[in-house]
Amino acid sequence: MNFAVWNVRGINKAPHQKELQNFISSNNVNLMGVLETKVKSDNALGVSKKICRDWKWLFNYNHHYNGRVWVGWNPSVWDISIHSMSSQVITCNATFLEKNITILVSFVYAFNDAVDRVPLWNYCLSLSTTTAPWYLLGDFNCVTSLGEVSGGREHWTPEMQSFTDCLANCGLDTVRTVGNIHTWTNKRLASPIFKRLDRMVANGVWFNSFTKGNVFVKPRGIMDHNALLLKETKRLLRQLNKDHGNVSSNVLNARANLEEVQLRMINNTDTALLNLEKDLINKLNATLVEEESFFLQKSRVKWMELGDGNNSFFHQQCKANWNCNKVLALEDNLGNMVITEAQATSLCAMVTDVIIYATLKKMKKNKAPRPDGFNVEFFLATWSITGVDFCDSVKHFFETGFLPSSTNSTFISLIPKVASPTVMNDFRPISLCTVMYKCISKIIAARLKLIMPSIIDIA
Repeated sequence: MNFAVWNVRGINKAPHQKELQNFISSNNVNLMGVLETKVKSDNALGVSKKICRDWKWLFNYNHHYNGRVWVGWNPSVWDISIHSMSSQVITCNATFLEKNITILVSFVYAFNDAVDRVPLWNYCLSLSTTTAPWYLLGDFNCVTSLGEVSGGREHWTPEMQSFTDCLANCGLDTVRTVGNIHTWTNKRLASPIFKRLDRMVANGVWFNSFTKGNVFVKPRGIMDHNALLLKETKRLLRQLNKDHGNVSSNVLNARANLEEVQLRMINNTDTALLNLEKDLINKLNATLVEEESFFLQKSRVKWMELGDGNNSFFHQQCKANWNCNKVLALEDNLGNMVITEAQATSLCAMVTDVIIYATLKKMKKNKAPRPDGFNVEFFLATWSITGVDFCDSVKHFFETGFLPSSTNSTFISLIPKVASPTVMNDFRPISLCTVMYKCISKIIAARLKLIMPSIIDIA
């Protein structure tokens, strides 16, 4: 169930069409809202077929000459019927065929003027009594607070309160979002402004039905808006956890199966049982390794590598933390910048997927899980599932300089320095950061290593 929305600000030109095609294919999107297309009604079918030939499409040209909202979907994944539409929104009854789940989805492109947005707020209020899971996504052309604005001389306005009141009166909450909250930029180098104009919100029925839903803010590329993507990667990860997660139970089951076969071998030693015993021994050994690795992550005790399997000890605690230092400028005694423009450019240059994966592979293994619960081995083992999002997030940092608080989160714990600690001096603090943060810092450190000899005096 991957669906998305993107204000493309015109898709008449081939580069914008190609960008949209790449986004849909690379993220496996099967339901899409395309906003501000600037395509005339006579050309809508032709342009939409260039984007996704096998998709079906809805347009709102009957309500606005510019067809401000398009909705496209893969008919093999979704069954879509129109609920209602206006110049600012298309609402659909969307049935996800694989699970036979029907939801109400509203793709929104609000007008720029606050007065013109009032009918949209009233429309939302009229739908708020629905008993179906209801999801609204798109460009609302308004922020809820000054915290969603960066740059410029923004000040509080009544339209912010109107938008906030609309969400509250409709019982709508913002779905948990991963990535940069500022989804729009004016692209002005002299006076850049960033705002959260695009968002996904849902009613209580939706949150009760889809507790694992997350929205990913994707890089905007050549557009001035970021795309928003609701992605169902957790379904694959939950299956992975189901297959390998309950390590202690797996050990008990493997041992029980082996003992059963060995009891049958007391009076029967045919080849089939011998081969079965061999397979079960290998399976038990594998589950024992998984169990020991699991408890190693839980305890962060390095001497377990020497073979100690005292599992009861390793159940006690998980420890993590991080520490971040940010260098804004380097000057000499006269106040002159000591880093050249070329060096500064190299520090901020974009990274490739190859560099990110190579850096991840070089990171130390057998470390405790990060604050988000994941370690290096997890990402390497699930790279086919998580790799694209991991690389996109790292590259997003080098593109915008923005690091989400979830990536920046830490745990801090005290570790005894002596066998029987009694006073605070007997402890030392340790910290772990997230794998993504560690990967970013290692890439930056590798770049700094190349220029440090030129900025540090040999004395």
